[in-house]
Amino acid sequence: MTPTPEDCPKLLRRAVKSWAVVVGCGLVLAALITVLSVAGRALAPLGLHAISGDFELIELATGIAVFGFLGFAHMEGKHVSVGVLVDRFPPRARAFLGGVSEILMAIVAGILLWRLYLGFAEKFPYGPEGLRSVLAMGSKPFFAETTYELQIEIWIPYALCLVGAALFFAVAMVRAIQSLKRGDA
Repeated sequence: MTPTPEDCPKLLRRAVKSWAVVVGCGLVLAALITVLSVAGRALAPLGLHAISGDFELIELATGIAVFGFLGFAHMEGKHVSVGVLVDRFPPRARAFLGGVSEILMAIVAGILLWRLYLGFAEKFPYGPEGLRSVLAMGSKPFFAETTYELQIEIWIPYALCLVGAALFFAVAMVRAIQSLKRGDA
């Protein structure tokens, strides 16, 4: 049996859905920025212009949205799956393969979270060395790295992506544990 969203604790479900709404609003805003910027370029002879830093804003919003939707998609069981061969297996074999895939997804989510955290730690220029050491953040960078045009500090989108990755990992762990409890894997 496939895990359902109800298998996740209510607080986790609420957090994942709320974060998906927040990043979804950011994505809608990015689409609006695109429309306004393209219109501004097209109407340049009338004195309008593109939005400064539009490429940076779209790039950041899209990256944050990808990580923001991973947990929601996994919680709802909406990731892409290829069932051409597996659909022909008996129910017990399908359940076993589903359980194995849940465990593998939890491992992948953990690796994504770990690597994204290391990227965040490398870009985050604040905090005392003692705390950074405890949190395995390494040495502080000499300066805050920023985007080229808008000068947005790079650690900010990393932190927002980290929230989505953490929620994805939590959902993946819950689903993997549910599969193990049912004896699927």
